[in-house]
Amino acid sequence: MSIQKKISKKLNRSRIGEVCDVLIEGKERDDLYFGRSYAEAPEIDGQVYIISKSEMKIGDFVKTRITNAFDYDLAGEPSEFSE
Repeated sequence: MSIQKKISKKLNRSRIGEVCDVLIEGKERDDLYFGRSYAEAPEIDGQVYIISKSEMKIGDFVKTRITNAFDYDLAGEPSEFSE
């Protein structure tokens, strides 16, 4: 597992700066949402966490710029611009 954790983090880091569509699946608090892009399989891969002051609805696709990478998850912010 420790080897896989390192591999996962390295792959996640390579996605920093990428802009992708994220399907919003839930909300952790008022400004923190989570979902997944085409690259994250449900119940297998990590989540993409998005901090946004704008309201997002479950089921919406949000264009997101990846800004940070963790062992298994990614963090991003809404982006108006495409790649």
